Amino acid sequence: SASADESSSFLHKLLLHGDKYCSSIHTRMLIAAYDDYIVAWSQNQLRLFAVSAKTFSSAGEPDNCIELVLSNPPAYDVDNVLVSCAKHLLLSGPRGITVVSLPKTPATLLNERKALCKSWTLGEHFFLCHKSVSLVDIAWHPDSESGLHVLALTSDNNLRLYDILEPQSAQLVLPVGVNHNLSGTLSASVGDAAVSFDFWDFPAEGEARQVFVLGGSGDIYLTHVSPQDDNRSHLRSRVWSSEHAASSRGQLRC
Repeated sequence: SASADESSSFLHKLLLHGDKYCSSIHTRMLIAAYDDYIVAWSQNQLRLFAVSAKTFSSAGEPDNCIELVLSNPPAYDVDNVLVSCAKHLLLSGPRGITVVSLPKTPATLLNERKALCKSWTLGEHFFLCHKSVSLVDIAWHPDSESGLHVLALTSDNNLRLYDILEPQSAQLVLPVGVNHNLSGTLSASVGDAAVSFDFWDFPAEGEARQVFVLGGSGDIYLTHVSPQDDNRSHLRSRVWSSEHAASSRGQLRC
């Protein structure tokens, strides 16, 4: 029937309980591309929905939408969905990180409506024991040979490198910023809380990837983070100071 076709469409499933996607605090990115598929997270149903980009219809027509049910769904609100080249997906929010093992060949699921995906939590013990610390930013490390390394920035001004196959503890914890020993709340109050990071271009041979960390004050810090356990990860220095920029502008006005 038409109603049955509509209820199985990708957009219809996402529109159910649409208020769950709204947030006045965090920007949410709950849709990602996986091969030729569009994958989206449903906070209300605690599962992923996938649809072939070739059959996707914006008119609510039947499009062979597939439900990806997680073995261990996140117990927190998800703000971000990130797919890796190694067939894994990250679901992250301020209170945690969940890894999802995606089907190796999604095309084989075309005749199925539902599939079970293995999922597990990264750093679960850390977030449970540090209620005042939240996840600020996260990305797959581009230099991971296995494609299994994740770099996370937490509100205590630390970069944490995880191997998703060893989820309980971080492979590396690297402090960033001047006041990394302060609590997240105090650091934020003095404007020194790190708010984001990004990777630089391909590193020179034998060097670790450069990572730039943005502080709430506008300062930018440079660090190097290698997914290999070879002591190449370290904090270098602050490379841009908002105070210096303000001083320069003041001199120009004189």
